[in-house]
Amino acid sequence: MWRIQTVVNTAASQQHPVAFAGRDADLDRKFLSDTLQPIIPQYEVLYDNSLQRWKIFGGALHGLAAGATLEIRDGNTRMEATLQEVALFSFADLPGLDTSSETARATLIRSAAPQLRISSPADPALKLPQIAVITPYWI
Repeated sequence: MWRIQTVVNTAASQQHPVAFAGRDADLDRKFLSDTLQPIIPQYEVLYDNSLQRWKIFGGALHGLAAGATLEIRDGNTRMEATLQEVALFSFADLPGLDTSSETARATLIRSAAPQLRISSPADPALKLPQIAVITPYWI
């Protein structure tokens, strides 16, 4: 916490931020904790009466692809669904879910997006592998 105040005061002397810690023992910890928390994207799920389909408010822009598997939660109801169409929004069949619900949420549990394979020419100065396989971060 002290470091944050010092950095901000040095960079912007007109600002006077105050950082508080719940316990004195936490004053020397990194800002917002020592580890990064994983990001687990959640999407709102609503029934579109005009289309007579369930719409998931996440699409290709969010890295979703047809065939991806989502966990749908609404109160005590939990189910898995496979995305059928993906564009700006996604669509899935969700039998048994109340069409008047406004509290359903979806979480990606299995991506249909292919893994990316990245390679570079051999370089003796590098001591890292020359090929990397990347899986979408939310899996």
